[in-house]
Amino acid sequence: MKLSIVNNTSQYKNNDIYFGIIGEQSGKWGFINSNGSWQQAPPISQKVNVPFFNLASQPSLTLSPPIISGRCWLSIGQPLIVPIWDSGFTGPAFNVVNDPNYHIIFDKFEFTYDSNKTIFCNTTSVDFFGLPITAKLIGNKSQTVGISGPRSQVFKAFQETPPFDSLIRTVGNTQLRILAPQKDSTFDPTYFDPYIAQAWQQYQSQSLTLQPLPYNGETYISTGSVDANNVFNFVTTPGNTKHTIGKPTSTDVFGCAGVFNPTGSGLAQIIDGDIKNQVSSALNRTILLNSDSSTWCDASKYYLNSITNYYAKILHELSINGKSYAFPYDDKCDQSSTLVDTSPTEIVLTLTAFNGQGTTPSERIALKADNEQYVSADFNEGGILVANRNQISDWETFELIKLDGNKIGLRADNGQYVSADFNQGGTLVANRSEISDWETFELIKLDGNKFGLRAANEKYVSADFNEGGILVANRNEINEWETFDLIER
Repeated sequence: MKLSIVNNTSQYKNNDIYFGIIGEQSGKWGFINSNGSWQQAPPISQKVNVPFFNLASQPSLTLSPPIISGRCWLSIGQPLIVPIWDSGFTGPAFNVVNDPNYHIIFDKFEFTYDSNKTIFCNTTSVDFFGLPITAKLIGNKSQTVGISGPRSQVFKAFQETPPFDSLIRTVGNTQLRILAPQKDSTFDPTYFDPYIAQAWQQYQSQSLTLQPLPYNGETYISTGSVDANNVFNFVTTPGNTKHTIGKPTSTDVFGCAGVFNPTGSGLAQIIDGDIKNQVSSALNRTILLNSDSSTWCDASKYYLNSITNYYAKILHELSINGKSYAFPYDDKCDQSSTLVDTSPTEIVLTLTAFNGQGTTPSERIALKADNEQYVSADFNEGGILVANRNQISDWETFELIKLDGNKIGLRADNGQYVSADFNQGGTLVANRSEISDWETFELIKLDGNKFGLRAANEKYVSADFNEGGILVANRNEINEWETFDLIER
């Protein structure tokens, strides 16, 4: 499976961006080397730092399973320092000022790529938000999650939402990250208390039946109420197992922890965990006062109370399809940014714009010329684009990156951007590490699914069949040779 990383920040060049990957195999921790291979870390007495790769020289890797509990860190300006040994690692501390990584802008992507070649992955903001990242998983189908808007928009939304503006961490004039409330020891520890008190009081005089839990061919129903000691007591049928939740603190709610930690073992623990998942997620979304739990998966009802988890609310509102992993039980009702595929071929992680300018997530496309041949970036010929292939494979697949207006960039399978090289008469070649003028094209819509491409020299791109179908930007108008079918992949 290929992992590609695309820089659409506008503010930073590829040589400003770094990434490093760790994961487990057979209970041992290791890291991914430059070949994409998992390498077991040494014993703790010989611990090493996880290797980080610069995007300018390593825009992609091919990963082999299994990689369990994988983490891909991305950082701006310099690599992170992440010590690792065979039984553990020390991740970058996002809220410890004297940590060597604290002053670096960074974030992470989580995944498990199991031995059956099934991948489970997500963009996560459970602990903090640092970078706007979209993740596109390609396999049985194409799926995309994450934040596609600019980073500045996220920070602005928090700045306008006190007291959650206090979660922003800066060094000088640099906005580093936004902490999740449960990770900020200075955040108001009583914030949720009025809503918790209202809910606990309501269920002293009425019962609450939670959503059914299907498990192993049986359906378990849990019903509960709050007693005089402020304990929420649930009984689950069949089995008449008993489960309790003490009155939580605000930190318990934000972190889905403390009184929400599952207890018991086996089936009892599974039921206990589901009860606490439902109650804590309902508190975060401030829907617990609605005793009809059958409506709890209606996302339009979330975060409407004046006291609510605005950290989660903002991140969901700014995420693709409203999906975000903004608190630990945010997967309840399929609201998280988790993606699953049993036959993955590629993950594309895109760092989106920082300041409200630049690009949006990319699309994978192929181009078919007037001779009915597909355009290929021929890496046997230095990456020159030529329309001479009768089927689509890796070299014939491009990422179409939307820029401002109808301007686009094209990124080939080698991770390089397509350039109209005016030192070579406008020949199109995939050999540039970043998008500048020569790598920017105007996409011109024609009839049906036909398009033309105009380069920075104001000339149209032609598949010159007098030269074997080589693509060159040297025509003054659009005719058959300057017309292409754009095929979504």
